[in-house]
Amino acid sequence: MPRFSTFSICGSIPGCPGIYSGINMQNRYIYRDEDVTLDVIIKIEHVVRLIARETGKPFDDCLYEFYRSKVYEMLQKTGSLMWVESAEFITDEYFRENPL
Repeated sequence: MPRFSTFSICGSIPGCPGIYSGINMQNRYIYRDEDVTLDVIIKIEHVVRLIARETGKPFDDCLYEFYRSKVYEMLQKTGSLMWVESAEFITDEYFRENPL
């Protein structure tokens, strides 16, 4: 059986809990017996790019800050359906929690 490799975007950031670091077959997002891991990862990347654009901060800094937010916590819970919302909506929620 093939093994899936891991990758890391935030490996150099101390304390980064890392949805991107160490993704493997044990760390998946499942909704109604469907694997939505890629959907969640792509959504996080899009949200963090929007945050970086709005704040002018580097992507890695924004990723680290996003990981520490309640919005990210909700995104982790597939039953909340936050992952089906638009990246713009999730970014707005993030800025409600963390005003500029």
